[in-house]
Amino acid sequence: LVPAAETLAPRDPAARGAQLSLRLPDAPRRLAALGSADVVADFREPDIIRMAPIPLYNTFHDVWRVARVLADTAP
Repeated sequence: LVPAAETLAPRDPAARGAQLSLRLPDAPRRLAALGSADVVADFREPDIIRMAPIPLYNTFHDVWRVARVLADTAP
């Protein structure tokens, strides 16, 4: 759904936390699009968007909306 996204989470599920880091082309522009869609995320140079899709606070629809915004803003 999100072309050219690279997930930076550890391969081992036991080593993962609640944060999701994605390396994306044109990350600053895509972060702005997420903000326009009321998604809270942050940016790390040079091309990483970080967010925390925690089930206690986020719904399936919230996560789907993030994926849709990222897919719609793909270069």
